[in-house]
Amino acid sequence: IGPNGAGKSTLLRLLNGLLKPSAGAVTVEGLDTRDVPTARLAAKIAVTFQHPADQIFSSTVLGEVRYGPRNLGRSDPDGNARRALELFDLDQYSSAHPYDLPPSLRRLLTIASAVAMGSPFLAFDEPSVHLTQPERMVFLRVLRQLGSEGRTFIIVSHDLEYFLPICTKVVVMEGGTARVLSKADYVRDSRAGTA
Repeated sequence: IGPNGAGKSTLLRLLNGLLKPSAGAVTVEGLDTRDVPTARLAAKIAVTFQHPADQIFSSTVLGEVRYGPRNLGRSDPDGNARRALELFDLDQYSSAHPYDLPPSLRRLLTIASAVAMGSPFLAFDEPSVHLTQPERMVFLRVLRQLGSEGRTFIIVSHDLEYFLPICTKVVVMEGGTARVLSKADYVRDSRAGTA
């Protein structure tokens, strides 16, 4: 979390190698993002963008979700894609064009695409924007399931009240610094007005 311009979205782009650090290093599972191609990093961390239009390119919903696992050489890209669509209740739209979906479902589509990749780490940039209450419930259900399967996720959001129940840590970014707090410490500091 943090104010606009704090570097939250930039951090996600650094994690998947779309941006390279100008100083220091960013590592994902021991891989230095300066030296590893984004395609190789995607096997470790799947990132969704703040704006779905920056990510969607396929002519069908199924094709969009299948692209990641196929590009990574996963053993069953079609199965991975169909399971991800089912998780997000999007399977009924598999043959539709992504831009025929309303904005909220396009957002879920980008998230489903990341999940289908099978990467152990998932990073979502403002994933709850435009989601209706039923879609928010679907997303929380999926996040809980992914967590129980051992997948780790990083969520950049201004919607902390929505995500706090499933968080283990809160990273507060502001003024070029980042503070990592346990959920309990964040709640305590928020009540004291120091978070």
